[in-house]
Amino acid sequence: MVEDGIITPWTVLAALLTASTAVALLVTRFVRKAPPLPLDPKEGPRTGRVTRNSVEAGSFPNGAIDIYFGSQTGTAEGFAKVLAREASRYGFEGRVVDLETFEPEKLQATSLAIFLLATYGEGDPTDNAMAFSKWLRNEDDELSEQAVGGLKYAVFGLGSTQYEHYNKMGKVAHQRLQDLGARPVVDLGLGDELTVEEDFERWSEGLWSEFTQAAIEMGRSDTVAIVEPAEVPAQGEQLDFTLKLLPTKGLLGRSTGKEKVGPSASNGAGVVKLDESKIQASTKFYFHNHEVAVLANRELRSPRDGGSTRHVELDLAGSGLTYSTADNLAVLPENPAAVVEAVAGGQGYDLDALFDMVCDKAKFPTPCTVRDALTLYLDLCGLPRRTTLGQLAAFALSAKEAERIKFLASKQGREEYNRFVVQEGRSLAELITESFPSVRLPLQHLINLAPHLQPRYYTISSSSSVYPSQVHATVAVTKDESRPGRVHWGVCSSYLAAPSTQRVRIFIRPSSFRLPIDSATPIILIGPGTGIAPMRALLQERRYQRQVADKEVGETLLYFGCRRRDTDFLYEEEMASFKEDGTLTDLQLAFSREKKEKVYVQHLLVQSANASKLWALMSKKSGHIYVCGGTSMGLDVHKAIVSVVERAGKLNETAATDYVKELQAQGRYVQELWAA
Repeated sequence: MVEDGIITPWTVLAALLTASTAVALLVTRFVRKAPPLPLDPKEGPRTGRVTRNSVEAGSFPNGAIDIYFGSQTGTAEGFAKVLAREASRYGFEGRVVDLETFEPEKLQATSLAIFLLATYGEGDPTDNAMAFSKWLRNEDDELSEQAVGGLKYAVFGLGSTQYEHYNKMGKVAHQRLQDLGARPVVDLGLGDELTVEEDFERWSEGLWSEFTQAAIEMGRSDTVAIVEPAEVPAQGEQLDFTLKLLPTKGLLGRSTGKEKVGPSASNGAGVVKLDESKIQASTKFYFHNHEVAVLANRELRSPRDGGSTRHVELDLAGSGLTYSTADNLAVLPENPAAVVEAVAGGQGYDLDALFDMVCDKAKFPTPCTVRDALTLYLDLCGLPRRTTLGQLAAFALSAKEAERIKFLASKQGREEYNRFVVQEGRSLAELITESFPSVRLPLQHLINLAPHLQPRYYTISSSSSVYPSQVHATVAVTKDESRPGRVHWGVCSSYLAAPSTQRVRIFIRPSSFRLPIDSATPIILIGPGTGIAPMRALLQERRYQRQVADKEVGETLLYFGCRRRDTDFLYEEEMASFKEDGTLTDLQLAFSREKKEKVYVQHLLVQSANASKLWALMSKKSGHIYVCGGTSMGLDVHKAIVSVVERAGKLNETAATDYVKELQAQGRYVQELWAA
């Protein structure tokens, strides 16, 4: 799998750290003393221009509206918080609800609701929306046609057009809510991964006027209280947690996340089990992971290639972790020490200060040090969304910087934001230390507005039969040099590649890649580039079945592609050995840069001899197909497979397409793809 986090080189680090030394004596609690911020939260929100009737702060003439979110990476949750802030400006009490806590009875008693629903993987609900999705499907037929007949709602879906089941969760929820009697107040909104913020803004433009009208129709209010959104300073925002400074400096070792560690009266490490119901669903991985040792870390590409792909081996011995061949390995990355120190220096944080978080739902394990919070839990290296960027303005001591931030976060500044932040790749850390150095964020507000550092997933490249106490990963190190004078590295891949990384936090997720129950069934493996990872694992497993378990093993075909044989043919020697000992019966290679015309794996599939063989394996021997790699490659391979069925099977295009769909439904055509 591929990551999307990026980091920048810290050319000004020395200057920042020198400056931080000078101000260290001024640190009180977490933040150094500084001139009063330009916006005093005690003053309350500024007055907006009223179209009809003004809404007083804390007044909710339009009543409550529940804002549900199903989020895997935090984007939907962030949008839910944006809508909750806006709701109060329009006379609604916006109540953010994590779908992890979904209760059918409460929804059935609700009259106004908004659903922000991300689609995960191949059309699946996010982890925290599983129960809601099951309830919506009504497979037991227990719900009446008017189960939510009193509900007026809106749905915004978050997905990626690069996946086959684009925004499936949002589309299904929108339809099923209507089937159960609810009425939408606006059309279904669909956000694409690359333009989700703009899509969300367009969808929400008329949202509150429609909900206000709905409130009037329901008799909640007899006036239309539509307000052009007043500017509410981020400092005045009510946070759902507080931080408590603890007298002990530092922890005796880092918390594993499985236990809530707190200092005892003698400053020892007292241990209190954390109630699962008190953990925020979207960050449960911080509490459920294992720290394991790195056994090996070697380069797979030639030095002439210029890029880097690492083979990483991790030790599972004693961790209690087990896996199945070609499962997914989740790695929790860490922000580089230079980034953490630069942010702490600029903001005046004491990195060794110990704090606890007081909240209903724990966002990450505490007590912890400020250093651990910045290193392990906050996404400092990612590009901030405009909604996040806009919240920084209230904390800028420079009026000029504050205005610049507001402009970048505004609709009018969208193009400049895309140029300055997205195209030039400025991370949150870089913005608050270099671009806008007057920003002074109290730690609790940085925790509130920074996205959480997400795990990155890699399809395991080892067989659990051959390596039961190890897990192997094939990691392409992300290095983007497309911006003049700026180099950006992948957060997780560069973390794994670093020689200094000796231990990593991981967990295992099931994969859709499973070998046929009958080992005599043929398999067709298609995995160019790092898509070879699960194919290596499956080949190791097939060899084990033949040589150790003494099973009959069917034909095994591999289609692999890269740029050049002598630079980036990953695991070349191993593939040759699989071919030599008969584990691999056919190896088809596509080297895209060795000839004038580029050749990719999809081109090999449709070659006459290959097409005939593939069709025979599919139609006569119930062969299974496995595809791993980028989504664009996956789409091209899918078209090629349909073409193979059409030509070799002598079917028309519609029948060939239906045939391939049936393969997918039977689990005989499995894909694990990522946005490249």
